[in-house]
Amino acid sequence: MGKHTEDRLRRIQQIQMLKRLLDQHVKQWVIELDSQQRAKGEIVNQICRSLARELGKLRVLAGDANLVSVADTAGSMAVLAARQRAIDFKVRQMREGFAELTKLLDQAFDHTMSAEFARPRKPAS
Repeated sequence: MGKHTEDRLRRIQQIQMLKRLLDQHVKQWVIELDSQQRAKGEIVNQICRSLARELGKLRVLAGDANLVSVADTAGSMAVLAARQRAIDFKVRQMREGFAELTKLLDQAFDHTMSAEFARPRKPAS
């Protein structure tokens, strides 16, 4: 893996923590929502509230890690999960959003591992 600066190691840890949260919590709620979409309204509402709560956590943590695109996507998904919409629409959007979050976190990780991340930035003149 090579030598890493302290900033790079911290960034890698933050991204890995976000990936774990996404895979262990958000993914499970999206799968649960998909499998229960024909269930009673209250069950679906409970799943959506839990999904919105987990996405809200992800949004805050991504914002703290300065991953703005991840935070924006998670925030939009949290709002969608909390709203009263057609369940088919919501399930499709949650699946697509989950795939987008996964892609964004993978891109952030790849960028952090690249040599470009290690280059010092020039001050704006």
